[in-house]
Amino acid sequence: MKHILQQELPGVIISVLAGIFLSTIVFFFTVWQQAVEREQQSSAEALKYKYKNLKAQINPHFLFNSLNTLSEIVYVDAKNADHYIQMLAAIYRYILDNEETDLISLHEEFRFINRYFELQKERDGEKIRLEIDFPHPERYKTIPISLQILIENALKHNSASEENPLHIHIQENDGYVVVSNNIQKRNTLNASHGTGLANLKERLNLIIGKEMTIEMKNNLFIVKLPIIRSQI
Repeated sequence: MKHILQQELPGVIISVLAGIFLSTIVFFFTVWQQAVEREQQSSAEALKYKYKNLKAQINPHFLFNSLNTLSEIVYVDAKNADHYIQMLAAIYRYILDNEETDLISLHEEFRFINRYFELQKERDGEKIRLEIDFPHPERYKTIPISLQILIENALKHNSASEENPLHIHIQENDGYVVVSNNIQKRNTLNASHGTGLANLKERLNLIIGKEMTIEMKNNLFIVKLPIIRSQI
């Protein structure tokens, strides 16, 4: 018996140690996996919170500019004030309907910016012009209110007159919406920190995962906005 125990004991000890070793590995792997999952969940919640904050900054800024425009129209042409208010209400309906939406059909976004541009033309008339050359926008999706920010940026930073109108052109280019305008810098400009474009860039990174690019060439300010194909 003693001889048998002496022969089997090392094997038992090795089996026990191997079992403890494997259990330790499983334990630490489980702990590590749980830590990774918690980190991923925390990161996802942080990104979601950050994105909601970025979206929340859009409405007050847009409302401020809209009310300023309305104030100017009321004094210049009171007859069009009612029409402007109705159009403004339709625009805000779009914003409210898509407040919790991350992506929307590019076709719907085009309809929205056409309404928005119509409001701007109430004040500026033929001083500003918008051309959309984008076939089959219903095949793509974008972030709501993204194109409006780019158009607003062009209107804000450039002068426009009937002799030298501001042209804004929207077209397709290899998975991007390209928004360009002729550069006609204002002589005086209120302090601007580029928060609109910076926020839009962050939103695109968070939701679409691609960079928005900005360049200036041939007296054009050009923004390439990434879009994604609709799942049909």
